[in-house]
Amino acid sequence: YNTLEEENPSQFNRFMTESRGKTQIIVTVDGSKSNKEVTALGTELTNSSRFKATSTGQAVIFKEVGDYLTDSTLTGLLLSLLFTAVFLSIAFYITHKNIIYGLLNLIPVLFSIAFITGTMYYIGIPLNPLTATTLSISIGIGLDYAVHLTHRIIDEIQHSNSVDNAIIKSVKGT
Repeated sequence: YNTLEEENPSQFNRFMTESRGKTQIIVTVDGSKSNKEVTALGTELTNSSRFKATSTGQAVIFKEVGDYLTDSTLTGLLLSLLFTAVFLSIAFYITHKNIIYGLLNLIPVLFSIAFITGTMYYIGIPLNPLTATTLSISIGIGLDYAVHLTHRIIDEIQHSNSVDNAIIKSVKGT
């Protein structure tokens, strides 16, 4: 350490703490690598070190923050579906004395979420905080339509002698 410090003191002080107990090693990576690849390479490097090491840097931090945001977005999505199911079941029980109507509203929404995520996976679009917002939007739009359609079907069933005719008339008119 003394030799390194004598040869280039400004660089030495930049990468070494005063107690000489810790040092920073900078590794340059290929700019075409994704944050995931850079993080994996950094983890591999730190795991192969004889000493305790921590991989850090912009790519590692972006990946960790992105993973956290994606996880929290998906948790929020699941919680919103759960609370929506409870709320709609209560609302339809109060208005129509039937809990099932509230749960039936979620079927088209769940179908659209499954279709969107499946399509994203198939064409190679990663699930991240930006793309996960499409799932939230599909809940919002899908539930609005489902609630209106369910109310219309209930109204049409009361004025029709056939459930099939009530559904056809409701879908055409909503």
